[in-house]
Amino acid sequence: MAFGSNLPEQHPINYWRLNEALEKFDREGRPRFPIIVVDPCVIMFAQKAAIHLTVSPGTDLVLLNALAHVILEEGLADENYIKAHTNGYEEFSALVKQYDPESASKVCGIDAEMIRKVARMYAKAGAAMTIWTMGINQSTHGSDGVVAINNLNLITGNIGKPGGSSLSITGQCNAMGTREWSSCSGLPGYRALENEQDRKDIAGFWGIEEEFFPEKRGLFMTDILPAIESGQIKGLWLIATNPMTSMANTPRIRKTLEKLEFLVVQDAYADMETNEYSHVYFAAAIWAEKEGCFTNTERRVNLIRNVIPPFEQSRSDLWIFNEIAKRFEQGRKITFPDTAEGVFDELRQLSKGRMLDYSGMDYKKIETQRGIQW
Repeated sequence: MAFGSNLPEQHPINYWRLNEALEKFDREGRPRFPIIVVDPCVIMFAQKAAIHLTVSPGTDLVLLNALAHVILEEGLADENYIKAHTNGYEEFSALVKQYDPESASKVCGIDAEMIRKVARMYAKAGAAMTIWTMGINQSTHGSDGVVAINNLNLITGNIGKPGGSSLSITGQCNAMGTREWSSCSGLPGYRALENEQDRKDIAGFWGIEEEFFPEKRGLFMTDILPAIESGQIKGLWLIATNPMTSMANTPRIRKTLEKLEFLVVQDAYADMETNEYSHVYFAAAIWAEKEGCFTNTERRVNLIRNVIPPFEQSRSDLWIFNEIAKRFEQGRKITFPDTAEGVFDELRQLSKGRMLDYSGMDYKKIETQRGIQW
């Protein structure tokens, strides 16, 4: 089941592998598994689906809770799994009782019988997986949607089972990295600037004073653009993102970028649309021209070695960041690693005991073992 995820356009390699799997039929000549696409629009992926649920925009949570309602009401939940691996089941069960299919259908626009059909298919699948992309994450209640997806897979015993899981297929370049290592929280390893102990821990690790860090994070992306319009922000540094194509209301974005006194664009391609409004362009190396680790959707960590040197005057992002840091007095107070292996070792230490723990990994073994599953 896919929520707000258009694999053919967004993740063509995954889509290609999915098609390979779909070509393997069962004894009766049917595909081995059905695809259920949840999206208000008739996207390309929907044309491949056994069922396309054209949910009303912003009502994914209602649909998910209605599916859970049917599964619990009809005794399709994995009771043994729930007892062994979950808590808060009573509260959850009481909540989803409010989301009967008839009531939910009036909100989400999906027929009540179709909600029941999908719930039964999912619960009886043996192994079921849900993927989602920005259609869920960039909602005003995105966290609630993700929790509801996880709840669906918990009550059906589909977390920790081969072929069954909740998988967020990130929609932008290094979205996983920003979640784990700073921009969404401010400090590495899911640590928050607002947390005094977190500031103290990182200051101690880097050998600087705790006062080096602000006590709250900066503006969110949704706040940055209005702040440019109001004149609060006069300079912007964009890295591997192209708001002139990815943001809604292009005429407004154009006027916003034109208002900046200083715009830096860091990207592998000089002809990306936003670069037309930049004052400085940093040519960044692509993945085959640099070294580093990727954490894949299924939690596999792979090491990439540079196959060729960076093209002409382009440089790796790590080199660019370090060189910029050296130009600031504050940046010179921290000695950042200048190699990908050095960065990984630092992240390995800072992740110990945290939500995602890389501490047991060895950089060189990742390469020799062709990736590590953790």
